[in-house]
Amino acid sequence: MSDQVRWIRSYVLDEENRTLGTVYIYQAVDQDAIMEHPKRADLPADEVIRVADTVLVRDDP
Repeated sequence: MSDQVRWIRSYVLDEENRTLGTVYIYQAVDQDAIMEHPKRADLPADEVIRVADTVLVRDDP
């Protein structure tokens, strides 16, 4: 799917209920491509939120 979706990075979250959650950052042609990628990789994904803008204060460490 490299022509439709690009996985940028993931964040692992420490949820309030003591479980771990994840946020995946993708660049893709559409929402369907985003949902297909984690499905093929057997990763959980249940919501897509479009990023309106990016604000960088400094590079990631």
